[in-house]
Amino acid sequence: MNSIIEALHIQAKVSDSTHTFYKYPARFSPEFARAVIENFSSVGDLVVDPFCGGGTSVVEALRLGRRVIGSDLNLLATFVAKTKAVPLGEHARHQAAAVADHVYTARTTTFPKACREHYLKYVPSAASQWAAAAISAVKDYARSPKVARFVRLAVLRTAQLTLDARDTAPTGRQLDECFGEVLANQLSIAAQYHEELRAVWPQTPKLGKDLRVRNGRASDGRHFWSIAGKADLIITSPPYVGVHMIYHRWQIRGRRETPFPYLLAGEQDGQCESYYTMGSRSDTGVENYFTELGQSAIEFRRVLRAGGVLAVLVGFSDPTEMSRRFIQVIEAAGFTEFSNELASSDRLWRQVPGRKWFARSQANHNASKERLLLFR
Repeated sequence: MNSIIEALHIQAKVSDSTHTFYKYPARFSPEFARAVIENFSSVGDLVVDPFCGGGTSVVEALRLGRRVIGSDLNLLATFVAKTKAVPLGEHARHQAAAVADHVYTARTTTFPKACREHYLKYVPSAASQWAAAAISAVKDYARSPKVARFVRLAVLRTAQLTLDARDTAPTGRQLDECFGEVLANQLSIAAQYHEELRAVWPQTPKLGKDLRVRNGRASDGRHFWSIAGKADLIITSPPYVGVHMIYHRWQIRGRRETPFPYLLAGEQDGQCESYYTMGSRSDTGVENYFTELGQSAIEFRRVLRAGGVLAVLVGFSDPTEMSRRFIQVIEAAGFTEFSNELASSDRLWRQVPGRKWFARSQANHNASKERLLLFR
């Protein structure tokens, strides 16, 4: 299992497969997900990620011939995960390219007033007008939901590249050029991904059968009733304890937060930060986090088969005390930790590069670390 530790410490920029389609916060590396899935499951097994985020583990499970269920509370996350994971055949890719052609020629339009008041906060007018025309073209010309999602994701990624963490506003021409590059890259990778899955699966994996992506809380057992005792591996990265993570906003023009990505994805937004992180950074918020974690762990135990493994990668604002409590909460649900069988304690911690987060104490540099925890 040395491959897991080696993959845990990889610092390279993500550049593989459909993982490049969107940069979702706090994602673990594809290499790490792959190593865990290879070591703790077999072809045809069921892998579950109840905090799937942008779908890294979902994609890697499919690439390794595993059935997979991903779930997340954030509708933006499940949109991204589903779009990255669902393979697009040649005909669907041609349809997506045809829809994209209409993006360049779409007539200037605007989003409805109700959308503008919430979703366009701090968004430059040129970007808003370009996005409105692009989304209008998707609605008018996409012939299937998966093609519509695919082109929407290209629009979303274009806006992310030109707006998120940027101080300058893009022009319409710059957005067109970026969109062309993004879509061409997506189409090329989608073709490779489709062929890769065909080589692993007897038939292309189907959404709703081999692949399921759901929206909901990890603690809500209704999402997992049908697989009680059937999961072979749970691999996940829950929100970090006591750490400010921006899952639900982009930051543009000097850290001004906007819910614009939800509008581009066609999903609803309306929740505060603590809703997506299981609790705020306050003492009360941390208590709420561990309460929610305990309820989730009970569901994990119910879903996982006897002998199955729960692999968790998580960060803490107070690594020593909070990691100890995290383990206690998981074990109270009937699990036993065996992380130290894999490696010494110091090798189970990972330094996280380039992460947009803020700990309860800015002086605590340990808050930029994650820990791998393994349970049976």
